[in-house]
Amino acid sequence: MAIVIEDIIDVNNPTIQSICWGCKNAWPRKCDWIANEKRVWKRAYRKTFSSSTNKKYVGYIVQECKFYVPEPEKGARK
Repeated sequence: MAIVIEDIIDVNNPTIQSICWGCKNAWPRKCDWIANEKRVWKRAYRKTFSSSTNKKYVGYIVQECKFYVPEPEKGARK
């Protein structure tokens, strides 16, 4: 499986969110990415940021994953 990582140019764009936030499988017992940081996704944006002590961190905003299952809408019938 090819993994595509793109750097984010507009890091302050609030519309770019990880699909993990709305994924039914986003639990450590169901997802190796969450549990072990093993890249199971296909495409993500890379975001580099600094802490208040100037330590650099890298985060990934997942955009495509074969394990993605959308959470049901609130109030929707199951």
